[in-house]
Amino acid sequence: MSALRTLAVGTVFIAVIAAACGGGDSDAEETDATTAPAPTTAAPAAPETTEAAGSTEAPQPDEPAPDTTESGATESAVTESAASVTIDGVPYEFASNGPAATCNPDFFGGFLAVLYTPDLGGNFSVELWDDGSGDGAQVPAARMTVDAGGEILDLEADPDMSWPAAEAGTSYVADFSYEGSRAEGTIYFINNEVAFDASLAPLEAIVAEFEVVCADG
Repeated sequence: MSALRTLAVGTVFIAVIAAACGGGDSDAEETDATTAPAPTTAAPAAPETTEAAGSTEAPQPDEPAPDTTESGATESAVTESAASVTIDGVPYEFASNGPAATCNPDFFGGFLAVLYTPDLGGNFSVELWDDGSGDGAQVPAARMTVDAGGEILDLEADPDMSWPAAEAGTSYVADFSYEGSRAEGTIYFINNEVAFDASLAPLEAIVAEFEVVCADG
């Protein structure tokens, strides 16, 4: 009996050792399987971009447009003083003819012009004063002498003047303005040729529209 027990015990011991060896291989395989790093997914490459080639030249500033009048024509310098006076739709033209002609757009704060027809036989003069300009004593006034189709017009506008046929205040310069080298307005004239005839009283004023432009410089 002792020998058989010894043999049985030996057999069991061998089996345990074999089982132990076999179990070691399985655990190693399981460890390898569970501890192996998971495969990583590579990030997709960024898409290639093509940058358009820019211009190396700096932008050029726009050329300034020339000054133009309202009609679109290029405004040029005024080289000669001139005036236009319209009565009953008929324009009478005057300019800087003769040595006595003058046009001063800044006459002590007022506006003064004395201009003539080309033959020097006719003239137009106007003196304008805004409130507060000059010494405060001047009043706007105008004169005009012209041959109107064979009839001589000797016209005067002065609110302080009186005639046998027209009271003071009948003639004057109204609704006028001046700025820069230009002046314009309305004149109520009395004709000296008939104003001394009392039988014509009361004379009606002759209405005229005027515009004056002084030469630059």
